[in-house]
Amino acid sequence: PRNQQQAYGQDRQPDFCLIIPAVGRLVAHDTRAYAYLPESIAAVPQGDDMLALMRRARLTQTKCHPLTFGTCSIYTAVRPDKE
Repeated sequence: PRNQQQAYGQDRQPDFCLIIPAVGRLVAHDTRAYAYLPESIAAVPQGDDMLALMRRARLTQTKCHPLTFGTCSIYTAVRPDKE
C-alpha cells in the first residue's frame, strides 16, 4: 500500500474501537475508561496527512515511524534555523 500506516489503521479500526475501550474497562474498572480514545485518535491526522502538515509548518526531514503494527506512530522532523 501507498501508506502502510494508513492501511493498518483502516484494517484495524473496528477492532481498535472495540478493544481499547474494553481493555480500559477491565484495567480501570470504569465503563467510561478509554471510551474517548478511538474518537480522539480519529480526529488527529495520521501518516502522510500528518507529514504534510509538518511540512506546511516548514519542518524538514519529516518522518513517520509506525509502531505496534501501525496503532501508534512517532513523528520526527527538523526545524530549520531561523535566519
